[in-house]
Amino acid sequence: MKNNIKCLLFCFIFTWSVLPGSVCLYGQSKSLEVLVSLSTVNQPVAVALDQLSRNSGFTFSYNPDHIDALNPVSVSFVKVPLIKVLEAIVPADDFGYKVSGRKVVLYKLKDIKPINLPEERESVVENKVDAPVTLAKVAIQPDTVYITKTEIRTDTITRVDTITKYDTVFILKTVNREKPITSEDIFSDLSSLRKELKREFTVEAGFSLSWLSPVVAYSADEQYNARLEDYRRANSNSPISGSINFDFRLRYARFSIESGIAYTAFNQKFDFNYKVKTGGFYLKDTLDIYYTIAESDTAWYYVLDSTYQPVDVKDYRYVSDIKHHYIDLPLAFQYNQPLGRALLYGKAGIITSVHAGSKGLFLHAEELEVSPVSDLEFKPVNFSWLLGAGAILPLNKNVTFNVGIVYRKQLQGIYTHFAIDKRLSATGINAGVCFRF
Repeated sequence: MKNNIKCLLFCFIFTWSVLPGSVCLYGQSKSLEVLVSLSTVNQPVAVALDQLSRNSGFTFSYNPDHIDALNPVSVSFVKVPLIKVLEAIVPADDFGYKVSGRKVVLYKLKDIKPINLPEERESVVENKVDAPVTLAKVAIQPDTVYITKTEIRTDTITRVDTITKYDTVFILKTVNREKPITSEDIFSDLSSLRKELKREFTVEAGFSLSWLSPVVAYSADEQYNARLEDYRRANSNSPISGSINFDFRLRYARFSIESGIAYTAFNQKFDFNYKVKTGGFYLKDTLDIYYTIAESDTAWYYVLDSTYQPVDVKDYRYVSDIKHHYIDLPLAFQYNQPLGRALLYGKAGIITSVHAGSKGLFLHAEELEVSPVSDLEFKPVNFSWLLGAGAILPLNKNVTFNVGIVYRKQLQGIYTHFAIDKRLSATGINAGVCFRF
């Protein structure tokens, strides 16, 4: 009877000692039997484990120095147990696996090598126009102070000869007027433009200057939408644009036909940059500490996670002025409305623009490359519609001063056979003088 009680007691103790470990090992093994798929070709071990984590839902913790995280690996599995994929990436002869929920810890079964953290210092070399900038390892240089001795000698001789002569004659003349002097008497030499609006043809010629504030519109097919955003970000309008105009008008009553020739320049600013990152190292941070039984001894393991830090960063930046030059041949119809001695006018018409050259940089439509605009093909002739309004003021009987506002917009893009369509429009102020014949 005593022997039976001892046997039962022994079986009970053995069962409670062995069963939890067996259940734990069975649970871990069952967790690693989840079917997953993975396909990598020549990818670092760290990248393969990261992709496996996304495919399986498990998180992997490891020391990148132990598993050689940069070592390339090529595997291809479709719906196979997770443990088989792990053994293909990190051999089971060298590594063990510990499962805690959805977290898998990879630890090395051999001695752990000491971890040496990088101590390099980095500095950023400021970029110049059209030149790449590279983050390089450089030594810190001490400050340098330059002391320059400057000696200034001044020898000035000033001679002033002034001759002043006074010859004053006073003439007193009395004029008796029956009516007081009015503005009509003071400005009697000015003509009224209202009187000039006769039913006969009058020829006028003059010159004027226009200050223009350009606005550029870009458009393209849907496949180039991403590049359109780069264009809008890299190109900005410049307020320094304008034209020099030589005007000819044929007037009859209140109507005029205006033409002439003009030289117009549209200016923009181009500022574009992008970065290319290559090379790097892993930043290490301790996440967990645990121990396990290896053979007959207890070993402590430090579980490390790592983040890849690029160290070779090239920053490309391009800055330039973009200028488009045109020879304009305008044709507009103008209506003149008398107001006192002056005229108010409104006009509308079309401008035929002949391309006279462009310079600056442009961004390619399909890749991040910058080239001179001279590589593009421009349309030789472009058409714009024109609107304007202003006032004509008399200076004397044959000369008038014209001032007003003008708006112009191109009806078509400026490039030929280019994926990005670019159209120019501008609002500005026009002022000049005109001579009547």
